[in-house]
Amino acid sequence: MGQTAEPEEKKENIEKPDSASIETPEDTAKAETADNKDVDAAAEAEENGTGEAPGEKTSDEEAPDVENPDVEDPAGKIPDVEDPAGKIPDVEDPAEKAPDVENPAEESSGGEDEEEDFADEEDEEDEEEAESLRAWLLFLLVSAIIAAVVFGLGFGCTVRKVYVRGNSLYTSEEIAEKVISDDSRLRHNTVFLTALYMTPFAPQIPFEESVRVSPVSYDEIRITVKDMDIGGFIPYTGRNLYFSTDGIIKEITPLVLKNATFVTGISVTEAEKGQKMTADNETGLAMVLDILQTLKKYDLKADCVALTKAGNIVIYFDEIKVQLGKTDFELKLSKISQINPYLEGRSGTIDLTNYTSADENIILK
Repeated sequence: MGQTAEPEEKKENIEKPDSASIETPEDTAKAETADNKDVDAAAEAEENGTGEAPGEKTSDEEAPDVENPDVEDPAGKIPDVEDPAGKIPDVEDPAEKAPDVENPAEESSGGEDEEEDFADEEDEEDEEEAESLRAWLLFLLVSAIIAAVVFGLGFGCTVRKVYVRGNSLYTSEEIAEKVISDDSRLRHNTVFLTALYMTPFAPQIPFEESVRVSPVSYDEIRITVKDMDIGGFIPYTGRNLYFSTDGIIKEITPLVLKNATFVTGISVTEAEKGQKMTADNETGLAMVLDILQTLKKYDLKADCVALTKAGNIVIYFDEIKVQLGKTDFELKLSKISQINPYLEGRSGTIDLTNYTSADENIILK
C-alpha cells in the first residue's frame, strides 16, 4: 500500500500541458486542409486575374492593433499627410541636394583642361610678342621712309629751273624772285613751294590776283600768275592809286609798278580800295578810262596818258608822242596798232587830232 501512494505524489508534480499548446492530430489535419484551400484559391485567383487570394485582407479591412513596445503608435506619432493634389509640400530633387562626389575621371579631364588652358596662354603670349615685333618693324620702316623723304626733299628737290606764264605787270625774273625767296631754304624746295601756294598762307605778290606753283620735275617748277586788271595809276596823297580800266581802285601803295600807265591831268577826290574812284573832272575821267580800255583791246602799252587843260588826250609810247584829240579813239588807236612795229626805236610826234577814216597816210614828224 505504501508503494502505491508514492506514484500519486509524482503525478501531482508533473505539469499539465497547456491545452492550447498541444497539437493534436486533428488540428494538424485541419491546418493542412486550410493550406490546401488557400493554395487552390490562389491558383483560382491567378486564373481569374484578380491577384487576390482568400485569406488575404484587402485595403478596406483595418489591420488589428498590435502592441509592440519597440514601435510607436502610427496614429499618434506619424504626421498627417495632406492631400497630394494640393497640400503636399515641394519635394526637393535629390539630384540638387546630393553632395558633390569627386570623380577620378573628371579630375583627370580637369587636368587636361588646365594643360590646354596653359597651352592657350602660351600661344597668346607668343602672338602678343609677334604683334609687338611687327609693330616695332612697322615703326622702323615708317621712320626710315620719313627720313628718306626728308633727306630727298631737303637735298634732292632744290629748284634749278623756273617757268613763268600769265605775267604782264612783272617780268619772269621778277616773278621768280618774289616766289623763290633767299631768306628761306624751304622756299627753294619744289615740294614745299608747291604745297605752300596751295594754302592761304602763301606770300602774295602785289598786283597779282593769284599765284600758283606746280612741279614740272623734282628740280623744276612752273609759276602761273593772274595779273590784276591795272589800267593805270594816279599819284594820291603821297602814294600811288592803282585802278582798273573801269575805274575800280585795286591798290593804294607807295610801290611803283613799272608796266602800269601813268595818268595825269586827273585829280581824285575820294579813293577807297575796292570802290570806284571819283574825280573833280568826271568827263575827263571817263575819256581817260575809254582810252585805257582801247589800249588794252589792241594790246598797246602806253607809258603815259595825259588829259590836257583843253580837254584833249595825249599818249606817249617811249619816244613817240601821239595826239588823239577828243573823239574817235577806237579808229585812231587801231591805226597806231598797225604801224606800231615800225615805230620801235624812233622818236617824234603823230598828230591824229583830226584824223578820219578817209585819210590813208599817218605822218611821223
